[in-house]
Amino acid sequence: MKLLSLVLASATAAVTLAHGPADAAPTVPALFPAFAPQLPHVHPRVASQGHLVEFDPPGTIQQNSSQCSPYCGSEPYGINAAGQIVGFYVDENIVSHAYIEQKGQFTTFDAPGAGFGQGLDQGTTACAISDDGTIVGQFLDSNSVVHGYIRSPLGFFTQVDAPDAGTGPDQGTYVTNVNAAGTTAGFYFDSNFVSHSFVRSAKGTVVEFDPPGAANSYPCDLCLNTAGAIAGTFQDSSGMNHGYVRQPNGKLLQINVPGAQQGKGGGTNVGGLNLEGVSAGTYYTKAGSLGGYLRYPDGHFDTFTAPDGGPDVFGLTVYDALTGNTADGSGFYRAPNGKIAQFSATGAVQTFPYGLNATSEVYGAYVDSSGLNHSFLWTP
Repeated sequence: MKLLSLVLASATAAVTLAHGPADAAPTVPALFPAFAPQLPHVHPRVASQGHLVEFDPPGTIQQNSSQCSPYCGSEPYGINAAGQIVGFYVDENIVSHAYIEQKGQFTTFDAPGAGFGQGLDQGTTACAISDDGTIVGQFLDSNSVVHGYIRSPLGFFTQVDAPDAGTGPDQGTYVTNVNAAGTTAGFYFDSNFVSHSFVRSAKGTVVEFDPPGAANSYPCDLCLNTAGAIAGTFQDSSGMNHGYVRQPNGKLLQINVPGAQQGKGGGTNVGGLNLEGVSAGTYYTKAGSLGGYLRYPDGHFDTFTAPDGGPDVFGLTVYDALTGNTADGSGFYRAPNGKIAQFSATGAVQTFPYGLNATSEVYGAYVDSSGLNHSFLWTP
């Protein structure tokens, strides 16, 4: 789906974006009642290491379709400390719906104003959930314009539209991060399909920004910490990637791994930021392969590689544990001591961890042999 492909692009280190920031539109206190919790399709799997549980919300499309491929099925995009997972699933009509999963129980919802056109790539996606249950994400309306939203723990919705967001099909605002203070962040696509970063205060004040020299920018998922710092990636005019961290006072720090490949397609991407100010991500080596890194507040880097090549890095805990996927299509978890565990779901062609919470519960999606996506939760 178009909506889902753009959201996934914001979480993919090697992608070149063409869309941008978001503004906080007037609050729309519309209560949207969620459906009653339902039993999911849950299938415990024995991973190569650790324990993996696969799940799909009830109503998920059961076969791949050219109308939604490669995003048919279900995918999780966020998790909180209590283990509540949020994401989306695509139904048989090729419409996406947001879901909340916890301990095998599902609640599904659609944002007010979401389109339901059959086969039109419309619907709702949930991208992140705070510890108090606040959920953020975006929806495509009946004209396929993207709008962000904030869903309170009680089910009230606030629509978010960046002031400079485009209003054409597939343009608009994506809200991808929320912290305990109610601050949110994301990106928007302007009328030229250029992406820009933004941060929104709990009171609704939106600040759009791009690092100096950016041709486009976007914050990574799980990259807004409780202090209000936000991290992400931007590309310069040559197409080279650079990481950034924006402090709560607006100061911007550029992140470049020493020795990273220069020029178009090279450079550094950020995939995680924790409260201590440690950032993590992926960089391109001079040989053209991918490496992982952690950058500490004093400026020094710890670089590493995964056993089977790669990695792409997503997410970072307060204890410096992180996750991602390797070049051979499996997932990995890197413990605070640097030890790496690899895992894959049984029958998976590719396994994509998207992030983890403070207790190192890893969430993500895997692709089966038919090209259908399935959500999973992996624990060490």
